[in-house]
Amino acid sequence: MIIHIFNGNIVLPSRKIVFKKFIDFYNKKCSKNTAYSNAAANIDILDFNILPSLNNYWLSGFTDAEGCFTASFLSNSQAFRLRFILSQKGDKNLPILSHFILLFNAGVIEAHSIKQNYSYVLSGKKNCYNIYSYFDKFSLKTKKYTSYVL
Repeated sequence: MIIHIFNGNIVLPSRKIVFKKFIDFYNKKCSKNTAYSNAAANIDILDFNILPSLNNYWLSGFTDAEGCFTASFLSNSQAFRLRFILSQKGDKNLPILSHFILLFNAGVIEAHSIKQNYSYVLSGKKNCYNIYSYFDKFSLKTKKYTSYVL
């Protein structure tokens, strides 16, 4: 049942690769085991190019897992900086991170000091206002909710 829920609904290219390995293993196991071969047919992988949307909970869940909200005070003044950051490993995931720039009409992609690690970074009070309506509608479910509210 879980295979059918995920099949065709995975957004990140890196997760699609892992899912394909899982399905290949599952199909191989089922074909060798006669008890399973009658009950479970060979599963074909559905590979759709799904992009994140502001019309469902996907981004909220992704933020709960891989995102952060920061507020930092600058040492040389009373100014502060607000940031929303989503990080992901792998060059394959850059198109998904880049899509957030279109969704929120702001932000940049930054490379980490660790090779092949990237972040979508939305900085500034005005730009961060772009995310409020989304997270107010599709609320976070982990301790990230507290960070968001603060």
